[in-house]
Amino acid sequence: MPMITRRTLLWDLGGAVAFLATAACTGPTPLDQSVDQSVDASTGAGTSPAAPTGTPDPDVLRWERVLGGAAAAYVLVRGDEATIVDTGQAGTALPIQDGLEVLGLDWDAVSSVILTHRHPDHVGSLDDVAARAAQARLLAGEADIRAIAGPRPVAAIGNGSRVMDMEVLETPGHTPGHVSVFDPATRLLVAGDALTGTEDGGVAGPNPSFTPDMDLATTSAASLATLRPDVILFGHGPPASVDAAAGLDAAVAGT
Repeated sequence: MPMITRRTLLWDLGGAVAFLATAACTGPTPLDQSVDQSVDASTGAGTSPAAPTGTPDPDVLRWERVLGGAAAAYVLVRGDEATIVDTGQAGTALPIQDGLEVLGLDWDAVSSVILTHRHPDHVGSLDDVAARAAQARLLAGEADIRAIAGPRPVAAIGNGSRVMDMEVLETPGHTPGHVSVFDPATRLLVAGDALTGTEDGGVAGPNPSFTPDMDLATTSAASLATLRPDVILFGHGPPASVDAAAGLDAAVAGT
């Protein structure tokens, strides 16, 4: 039976506090942490169990969460292939590299870099990540591509696109070209900023302070609720892994 293995990699950004006040997607928030993680309060750095070893199972989707300033980036691995979802703000490439190494891979394994949307706290390390993952496709929603300055062309993805056996879903509202990623085999949803994680590991709707079209964003959130995800990964906030689908239903009902 397909499985998801969970890890969280936290990066203590020194200068992130100043950035939080002006982040494109969130207001000032504390460093977010996973729901099952032990944290050193003196540094904000987190620890988590060792990654699984042995021959990679193609039915297992493994992931690492990387804090890239105000927003999270994700390393998703199936077999010996990796996809990076979002790149954080500038300076996040080395922590993403750490995430790859924890999962037993390097930049050569990265086949795709998916940008959920165009905001700088999600695309800030695109140049550096693209240079390191030299063979990777750069992908984003069509309506956001013109606002993304990449070192090589960014190709459009949307409903019907598949990346590493995961489905791409158009979820506009936060930005016109926002996309999310869903893995049907493991019911893992990478929501970007179409949803928000709460500090207790729950689910909230899109942040109205940074979402210009809340009506459209609410419709997008409702469409994600129909997927019944078991785990939700957010651009902002810790992952939801306990009653995620019910939490998403409640968030949609409250928007």
